[in-house]
Amino acid sequence: MPNLNIDQLVDKYIRIRDKKAEVQKVQKAELARFDEALHAIERVFLTHMQENNVNSLNTDHGTAYKKVQTSCTIADRDAFLSFIREGDNWAFADLRANAPAVKAYLDANEELPPGVNFTSRLTVNVQR
Repeated sequence: MPNLNIDQLVDKYIRIRDKKAEVQKVQKAELARFDEALHAIERVFLTHMQENNVNSLNTDHGTAYKKVQTSCTIADRDAFLSFIREGDNWAFADLRANAPAVKAYLDANEELPPGVNFTSRLTVNVQR
């Protein structure tokens, strides 16, 4: 590329990234209004279902229904790991490879741990 000015290109990149962040911030605020409205309607549906002892509301336009959502986080890692190891309770764990640890192992041993795939790709980042 003739007359490539890297300084100007980095400046342009940062300005585009900043503008993108501004737009995302505005969109997030605008979307919050929609989310609030949807949650308000969901509360009406849930109240109606509870008052009428039903699990769903079937209409010509669609169906509203109750669904239990669950979330599980670890409050005490050591206690949880002890529970798993001591009782052979591996079904309670979600096992995945730790990428930095696998990379360190690969660097030290020039091979991957058994049963692990590893990919790496070169990217470009821009900082201020």
